Amino acid sequence: MEILKYIPDFSKKTAVALGFFDGLHIAHQKVISLAVNSGHLPVVFTFSNGVNCPECKKNMLLLNNNDTKYDLIEKLGVKVLIEPSFSDIKNITAEDFIEEYLAKRLNAKVLICGENFRFGRKALGSVELLEKLSAKNNIRALVVESLKHENRLISSSIIRKALLNADLTIARDMLGYDYFWNYVVVEGNKNGRKIGYPTINQNFPSDCIIPKIGVYVSRVIIDEKEYMGVTNIGVRPSISLVSRPIAETYIINYCGKNLYGKRVKVSILKYIRGEKKFDSLNQLKSAIRKDLNIAENYKCINFLH
Repeated sequence: MEILKYIPDFSKKTAVALGFFDGLHIAHQKVISLAVNSGHLPVVFTFSNGVNCPECKKNMLLLNNNDTKYDLIEKLGVKVLIEPSFSDIKNITAEDFIEEYLAKRLNAKVLICGENFRFGRKALGSVELLEKLSAKNNIRALVVESLKHENRLISSSIIRKALLNADLTIARDMLGYDYFWNYVVVEGNKNGRKIGYPTINQNFPSDCIIPKIGVYVSRVIIDEKEYMGVTNIGVRPSISLVSRPIAETYIINYCGKNLYGKRVKVSILKYIRGEKKFDSLNQLKSAIRKDLNIAENYKCINFLH
C-alpha cells in the first residue's frame, strides 16, 4: 500500500473511503470494503494520529497507533492511503474539498463514508451536503448506516470503555478481531529473566489507550509464527515499580533470539486477574505459574494452529 502525505493527482478513476478510522472496527471495515470492491482504485483518505488531527479527535485515547492503522487498512485491500496534515486542509471549504480535491485531483467516481462523517472548514459539511455535491460532480456517494451489536451502536468509544473494563468479548465482537498492539520491544531491567520468566517489554504510546491493568492470556506473533503468552499490563509493584503502565509478556515455548527493537504483535484474549504486589519472589513465581497454567489450558483452537 502506498502512503501519501499529500493530495495527489490521479488519472485512474478512484473510489475513496473517508474517515478517521480509529480501531478499524467492523463498521469502518464495511466503509473501506465498499471502496475495495468498487471496481475502481481503492483509496482511503484519512488523517494521522497526533497533533495534526481534527479538533474532535484531540486528547482522545486512540485504539491504535499509525503503524497498526496502516497494517489493518492494507490488509483490507486498499492500494493508496492519503494522509495529509490536518493543518494543511482544515480551512478548505466543504465545496472545495469535494469539487477541487476529490473530484478533480483524486478523480473520485465513488465516495464512501459513515452517516456521521463531517468534512470541510469547521466540519460544516454534512453527509447530505456530500451527497448533493457528489451528484453535482457525477460521483456516486455511498453513506453507510451505523451498525449495531446487540442493540448498541458500534463505535470506537464503546470499544475503549470495554477495554478499560477488560470486557474483551464486546471489544472482539465490535472490532471483528481480538484487540492487539504491535509496539516495539524495548529493553527492560531483565528482572523476569532473574526469576525464570523472561518477558518482552512494550511501552504504550502516550496517545493510545491502555487496557485495564492486570494479567491476560495473550497470543503473540513472531515472524508469522503464533505463540500463547501471559501478558501483565501494569506498573510492576513486586519487583521494579514504574511510573506508567507497560506491557510485559512471557511467551510460552519461545526460544528464539532477543526481540529488542522489533515490532511484535500481542493480542489479549482473556482477563485472568488484577495486578497485585506480592510479599516475596516465591509468591510472585507461584502466581505466574498459575497464570501460565490458565493460558496453557485456554481453549485456543480457534487462535493457534
